[in-house]
Order: sequence, then structure tokens, then C-alpha cells
Amino acid sequence: MIILLDRVLSRILRNLANASHRELLRTINEIGLNSIIDVKASIWSPSRLSIGCNSHIIGNSFLYAGGGICIGDNVMIAANCVISSVGHPVESEDRHKTSGKEVRICNNV
Repeated sequence: MIILLDRVLSRILRNLANASHRELLRTINEIGLNSIIDVKASIWSPSRLSIGCNSHIIGNSFLYAGGGICIGDNVMIAANCVISSVGHPVESEDRHKTSGKEVRICNNV
């Protein structure tokens, strides 16, 4: 009984993750043909992310695209990578302020 319940819950969670992933893919600014974003990758501000063709972002990677991220064609981003186009000052009184600058990853990286 417990094994069956575990399988049912696993399937429900997988379906929810896949639905959430499909919604995320719809909100990305641009994504080229044959590009793959692993369901375990996290993307903040997907509307500021552009991905070329044949590029792969593997699981547990984090992309913080608030300042814009442009990924070229044939790019492979390995698991556990962090790419951030936003930051903040180190002075304690200004840490709540954020600033951004676009990150560009060229083709074939």
C-alpha cells in the first residue's frame, strides 16, 4: 500500500513539475530550434532570456536574467551552473538596490 501511494505521489509531483516547466518555456523571450532546458533548471525573469538553436541547459542550473541573458547557438551549460545578469552593491545601506547588465554567451561555447 505504501509503495503504491509513493508511486502515485511521485507521478503527481512529476506531472506538476512538467506543467510548470511548460509554462516557464512559454514565458522565455526567445528559444531556438532543438534547444533543451532541463526541468530541474531554474530561471528567474524568463522574459529577459534568449536562447539560440541547439543549446542545452542541464539540471540544477540557475539563470537570473533580470538584466538580460543572451545565449547563442550550440551552447552547453552544465549542471549546477549559475549565470546572473543582476547584482547589488556591497555597501550595507545600498544592498536593497539591484542593477543589471546583459550577459552574452557566444555560439559554440
